[in-house]
Amino acid sequence: MPAIEVLTSKGFALFDTIPPDLLGFGLGSSFNAKSVQTFLSLKKEEVSRIADVSPK
Repeated sequence: MPAIEVLTSKGFALFDTIPPDLLGFGLGSSFNAKSVQTFLSLKKEEVSRIADVSPK
């Protein structure tokens, strides 16, 4: 008997019921970084530090 058994079922996976863009930030080319900044209440300086770029 293997140490880890992989179950394959036709049921729901853990995150199947969560919409792919739950917070409405956009996906791919429609991603809206400004809405993420607003949602997280980040200042311009904090965003630049996270992104490792110079604030303007």
